[in-house]
Amino acid sequence: MPTADLDAVFAVLPIWVRIGGWLLLPLLLLLPAMFGIWLCARCTRVVGEGKHWTELARERFTARVLLTIQIWLYIVIAAVLSVELDGLWTTGWESARVLLSGGLVWFVTRGIVYRHGFRTQLGWTRRDFRQSNLLLLSMFPGPAVAVAMAIDGPSVEALGVAGCCLFYGIGLLSVAWLILVGPLHIARSMGLVVPADDRLRGLVAAVEQRTGHSVRATWILRSRAANAFAVPWSNSLGVTSGALERMDDAELTAVLLHEFGHLRESRRSQLIRCAAVSPWLVLAVWQPVMATFGWVLADALLVVTVLLLSRIKRTLRRLELAADGHAHDHLGAAESSDYARALEHLHRINLIPAVLGSRNLTHPDLYDRMVAAGVTPAYQRPLPPPAGWAKSIAFCLLALVITLVVLLPALLVRRTLYESEAAAMFDVMLAGDHVSVGAIGYHWLEARPHDAAVLLAYSTSQSTAPEHPAWLAIALVASGDLRARVALEHAEKLLSGDHVEPWQRETVDTARQWVDQEPASEGR
Repeated sequence: MPTADLDAVFAVLPIWVRIGGWLLLPLLLLLPAMFGIWLCARCTRVVGEGKHWTELARERFTARVLLTIQIWLYIVIAAVLSVELDGLWTTGWESARVLLSGGLVWFVTRGIVYRHGFRTQLGWTRRDFRQSNLLLLSMFPGPAVAVAMAIDGPSVEALGVAGCCLFYGIGLLSVAWLILVGPLHIARSMGLVVPADDRLRGLVAAVEQRTGHSVRATWILRSRAANAFAVPWSNSLGVTSGALERMDDAELTAVLLHEFGHLRESRRSQLIRCAAVSPWLVLAVWQPVMATFGWVLADALLVVTVLLLSRIKRTLRRLELAADGHAHDHLGAAESSDYARALEHLHRINLIPAVLGSRNLTHPDLYDRMVAAGVTPAYQRPLPPPAGWAKSIAFCLLALVITLVVLLPALLVRRTLYESEAAAMFDVMLAGDHVSVGAIGYHWLEARPHDAAVLLAYSTSQSTAPEHPAWLAIALVASGDLRARVALEHAEKLLSGDHVEPWQRETVDTARQWVDQEPASEGR
């Protein structure tokens, strides 16, 4: 009798069904995501005419938070449904379709997000948004590897203690490298990071003379956003092309002094920064920890990670304040206002609210930083951005409804599996479970009995329903295989189970008639 060999099942199925098995569910899940996120963007449009930049930044921040929540909600929905529909297409490397579903939602909806941003990010071009998208893509591999390890990581039983330690040790190092160092290298390979030009090198050299600290490398990040960043563990820093284009030398010098403050941090502070990657490392080892030590230790590890993150955020906030102090200490009396002016210019360009009103953030509010620098802003202290809880809850509920509406017709197809071969093919591509595979075998009984036997052998091994081994017996008789009686005996045993329908008994009776027409045999 044919065995439940997945390779044989894949070989029997048409190539377009195999391709559709990987693409159909992600594409179906993409449809509600695109509509829901477009609707959210439509309902949270920000009009900037006649508003002070602080008010525009407040409204834009709330809109982007709502939009980000929607995107991640649809990504989670896509990932969960991809895991739940765990048939043929999630056997082996289970995370492939999960990452494809969630990644497709994220990647395609970036166009909606950037179109939403065109209304407030004045002066931005499509090239600027494309570069920003590629920059986000360079940060994707580290979290993706962590998710893949969480879903598909081998167990201790599969590899043994030594093998499991080696696998997860290499995996954790890879995740840490991809998150902490990898994005810079990936961005360089994409052409987004280039060596500093003459102007930036001159500014950095002047700051080096002021501080007595030499930098190993300086980069320009091709991005319309205005920002600068320091990488303490490699003693390098970078400035975006947007900052170089729209900020004067005095402002850039003040910003560079702040970043030099980060480069001069102690080794202990650098290690604390590296510890920010801990949530992804915990996610990567979640499966073997839970399987080996149980839920108690796994939950304890999660609690420790949350507490560690809270501690890290407080430390990072102190480091930001220390870097602000470093900039103030190295600015002359005539330059005392340059740092405050530079910070305000950065926030105005990027439309970051002047006040966020949360002490859990790594960066203090702009308004407080300007006052600490000895400059009182020309406007009153703005209110924090509105929370928008009502809209967020409404859109989250709407997301679930939209997803169900799109998937409901696909789920109703299961009622017609044995009436239409096309419906069975569709369901195989969507779920790929033993029911839909067995339905195709049922439709192939007359025309392709040998191939039907391969599919029905798989469905029989995965099911306790008597119709699958009964159809397998018919397929074996039709294909001349004398081992049909074994399948029939299996079907008859399953008839003794609970909740057996009359049509299932009729199917077994039909299979018995087929087998009785053939001479008894030990099989071949």
